[in-house]
Amino acid sequence: MGEIAYFLAKRQGVSREDLERFGLAGVSGGMGPQSISTSKGPSGQGGVLLSFSKETPRPSTAREWRKAVRGDFWLGFDPEDPPGPEDLARPRQVAGHLVTMRGGGQWMIPVARSFPIGTALPQIIVLDESGKVTTETVPEYVDVSRKAERIWSALSQALADCAERRAAGEEDAQALWSISLQERFEIAVEALSVNYRVEADEVSLLKIMEDAHQDQILHALIDWPTVEQWAKKNSLPESSPTTDGEAANSGTTGPPSATSKSSGER
Repeated sequence: MGEIAYFLAKRQGVSREDLERFGLAGVSGGMGPQSISTSKGPSGQGGVLLSFSKETPRPSTAREWRKAVRGDFWLGFDPEDPPGPEDLARPRQVAGHLVTMRGGGQWMIPVARSFPIGTALPQIIVLDESGKVTTETVPEYVDVSRKAERIWSALSQALADCAERRAAGEEDAQALWSISLQERFEIAVEALSVNYRVEADEVSLLKIMEDAHQDQILHALIDWPTVEQWAKKNSLPESSPTTDGEAANSGTTGPPSATSKSSGER
């Protein structure tokens, strides 16, 4: 079973408070770490080696290490036994679309914005001010829900702009993202983190995400595969989503998604 190991220099143990302070609480899955002291870590110093798997990490294991960006720690994995989606899956999985990434692993990307309406994100049943039963998104998923709306709007605008350019005679016009590569990566990682114990450092360490995978994750997040199936079933030309969840005929024969190049990237 593959694992991601973490190293904290100049420490002999680790508490739950330490996990928060070092930026590891989000990948702990609510579990206390398995840890062991070591006289020499990747920084050349002694400290504590830990993981969030069922087994205590072995200091003798050869690992590829990376200094974390989000906190003062190192993370690494055994290249002979890299962790896959099954190793990093959270106990609670949100339904969505599978995306196959580098290494052949299939990662479940949650549908934060369903087509034509709704979401697969967990909902809390509450009463509104009038006493009518309604639902609201579980707090820990509110941010990814908002990010999904941003992706939906950006993709809608990109396809609409592409349709206008083609209607004006620009036959080779492409739909371009208005969102930067940096922000698209951050949203894709947040989508992955719903079902898996990963953040940006872990995704970068494992090198599992190509640019095409990033776009597939963003499309899965807004249920775009269902949009494409709906359009095909109804024998429609290429269609693009609108902000209210209905599919609008774009009248183009272009690609069904924005390219990975934004208008500000070359």
